[in-house]
Amino acid sequence: MVPIRLSLRNFLSFVKTDEPVDFSPFKLICIVGPNGSGKSSLIEAIRWALFGKGRVSTSGLVRKGSRDMSVDFLFQLEDQKYRIKRSYSLSAKSGRESLDIFMVTPDGELPITADKGKRAAQNYLKNLLGMDDYSFCNASFISQGNSGSFTRMMKPAERKELLASILGLDKFDILLNEAKGQRKFLKQKIELLEE
Repeated sequence: MVPIRLSLRNFLSFVKTDEPVDFSPFKLICIVGPNGSGKSSLIEAIRWALFGKGRVSTSGLVRKGSRDMSVDFLFQLEDQKYRIKRSYSLSAKSGRESLDIFMVTPDGELPITADKGKRAAQNYLKNLLGMDDYSFCNASFISQGNSGSFTRMMKPAERKELLASILGLDKFDILLNEAKGQRKFLKQKIELLEE
């Protein structure tokens, strides 16, 4: 996944990004700045857009004094661009969250998950990205003070499974099984021809 553009409204310390954060001109990005300038908020916004999760509850991500927030995130995966718009509104009883996913084409945006509900949209994203929030956090960035958590908190088998998921190695297992099936079929065919 390659980030292209990020727009925030009332997300943590950001009231509104006047101009979207444009990642497109860069191949490698390093975000630097003084404490409290919003560096971590940018990463949190991408995480929340993709998985609906953050370092605190969703209501805790809403800027103090605000009643709602939204994140609009455009990214590219392989040769296809996608746009995610996730918003959250505080209400009297509980918060209300919405998630819309669009495929960006030269002719415009095609809604992918319209009228399917947030759960279906979230499952679509998980399958599209090939990872969940936990995998994303461990593969994409190291949060402050947690540099060793990946290696300390997991058993070797769990680390292997997580890395295989992140690297897409499970696809090779599928191909291996298909190749074994094809080999078995061809072996039987050769035996028949030899008889």
